[in-house]
Amino acid sequence: MALSGDDDPVRVIGTEQFNSLRQRFVGELSESLGSVFILYYLAEHPVVVVGEILAVTQTIA
Repeated sequence: MALSGDDDPVRVIGTEQFNSLRQRFVGELSESLGSVFILYYLAEHPVVVVGEILAVTQTIA
């Protein structure tokens, strides 16, 4: 049985790591530094994974 995107352990762990880092560090940074941190982290992932991490639900037509 194939895993759906929601069940993929790698994506689940990636999302959990991102949320943990964001909560721990980004809140302590200025808004611009927080944005840089998030962009740097997300740059390591393909666009599809970034969309899933950020829970993007709207598609662009």
